[in-house]
Amino acid sequence: MEESLVIEDWELQAREELESQPLIDGIIWDDDRALLVAPQKTGKSIVTLQMARCLAGGVPFLGFDIAEPKTVLYLSGEGDMGELKSRSKEMGSLIPTLQDRLYYWPIPQHPINRAEGLHELLMVGEQIKPDLTIFDPAYSLMSGSLKEDEAVGDFLRNLNLFQKETGSAMLITHHSHRPRMTENGQRINEGDQSYYGNMLWTAWPKRVYLLEMKGKERMRTLSCSTYRNITGLEEPMNLTLVEPSPLVLIPKYEGWTGPMWQVYYKLEKGRIGKAELVDSLSKPRSTGYAAIASLEALDIVHDTGGGIYAKT
Repeated sequence: MEESLVIEDWELQAREELESQPLIDGIIWDDDRALLVAPQKTGKSIVTLQMARCLAGGVPFLGFDIAEPKTVLYLSGEGDMGELKSRSKEMGSLIPTLQDRLYYWPIPQHPINRAEGLHELLMVGEQIKPDLTIFDPAYSLMSGSLKEDEAVGDFLRNLNLFQKETGSAMLITHHSHRPRMTENGQRINEGDQSYYGNMLWTAWPKRVYLLEMKGKERMRTLSCSTYRNITGLEEPMNLTLVEPSPLVLIPKYEGWTGPMWQVYYKLEKGRIGKAELVDSLSKPRSTGYAAIASLEALDIVHDTGGGIYAKT
């Protein structure tokens, strides 16, 4: 018998629903619809790629636990295979993944808000059976304006159909508009309302994350001020970007900079000469030596004369 398109009230109330389970405890659940909003060039793709790798490898994400590895489908509307390979390699040195757990789909052929795009998405979903599907970013995966009711509505409606068929949690990355300022030049903190375009973008998700870059140190801050669901990210989290190798975001530690973390991770692999280490960082030599000196002052690394190593 063909499944009914409608459900009666008594049947709805009697229906036994499975309790939501965390994919990343405190961050995203198995039935989630999440939105990550950020200004351009802030690092939202780094956040989502890192999340995907952590989930596919069972590695904690920014300190939040993952009970078991899950399957992730990553739709990349902007990155080509070369960029995906480069970022995957740089992140992979710290966040290895398991086989058959992380799948990239670079630049889908059809817009997701069209019938052809939905058909293609459902076909890939049936093949991979993802626990989490990441759409990065929204504007490059759909046709039409981000402000149009019809274009945005069709995009989100197709995602809802995809979730119904696959059971996959979903995360969309989206960019914010230019910051709004008060008359005396102070930035207005808009929280979840900093998105760009149609109001449906914030009506659709269960939780909305905001990634910002602040101050001269260009420190990233990840927050979740949405009211619809409790999240483990109760206070904004300050993040340090470690790059270019490894390429990861980590919770900010007082007094620690990205180059210091880069030196520390390099030394985890074993003893190395100071000059050789500095030359391997892909940064100005003065920056490398300053990072080493800072770690020495904290008694984190030790110089034996024949090379330096990190204390455990």
